[in-house]
Amino acid sequence: MSVIGVAGVAGEGANHDNTLPTAIDAGKIIYNLRLQCRCGEGDLPDKAISKYNEEIASSLSLLATTDRDDAMQAYELAQLMSQQNASDDPYLEFLNVPDLSMGLYVLPAGGTDPQSPHTEDEVYYVVSGRAKIQVAEEDRAVQAGSIVYVAKNVEHRFHSIEEELTVLVFFAPAEYSNKQSFFTRREQR
Repeated sequence: MSVIGVAGVAGEGANHDNTLPTAIDAGKIIYNLRLQCRCGEGDLPDKAISKYNEEIASSLSLLATTDRDDAMQAYELAQLMSQQNASDDPYLEFLNVPDLSMGLYVLPAGGTDPQSPHTEDEVYYVVSGRAKIQVAEEDRAVQAGSIVYVAKNVEHRFHSIEEELTVLVFFAPAEYSNKQSFFTRREQR
């Protein structure tokens, strides 16, 4: 999806690197506007509600898809496996958009899965291999065709890998997007 931008919304405009704002930027603008409009016990006066609704409508209309050139990204598993094999990293991220990221994760037979909990929900689709996965206190065997959902911030890892394990990994929202708060991201800009 391409973003036209939200210049002028609540006093925000292009990013410091002169790129157009993203949906995350629009969310921050809306969040900040809502904070500015708060009064009393969190009640919004009618005038503030009207301004808030106008800003949301404006922001959302500006975040429309306008460029269909990037509406689809297609990948071939064989090519991804080749790219991952050529790297020193067991994980190859091949898609990263604000609401989703995907990667290919390969662990050798007898290998160790070093991952720690992620700040985003994730889904594993086992392409090939056999192993077990531990999610919190639950253990389950996985093989080609297995699909496992893991909630954010939950300890999990593959173990007892009997055959090289090749897994497609889906993060929603994109991996590491929840790792920092809005305020930390703003300070880094």
